[in-house]
Amino acid sequence: MGGGAKAKRVFVAELARRVDRTPETIKRWVAEGVLTCARDERNRRVFDEGHVARCRELARLSVAAQIQNRKLSELVEELPEQLGLLALQAS
Repeated sequence: MGGGAKAKRVFVAELARRVDRTPETIKRWVAEGVLTCARDERNRRVFDEGHVARCRELARLSVAAQIQNRKLSELVEELPEQLGLLALQAS
């Protein structure tokens, strides 16, 4: 996880708390391969400050994706109504 000075070790619960996500989300990001980690002698996932920054960016992107999905779902719900208006205008 880095050379030279020993980096502060951050475990799943603390990382999740610092980026306002659940431990399950952090574990899912690792399982999906969007976040990497080392393991300690007790096989716990170990992160460092670089991972904290990456998770903050992942959290930001996650929120943006949720907003986009919400907007898309709203558009999909409105689509039949919009198509009906277009059909009326065409006749």
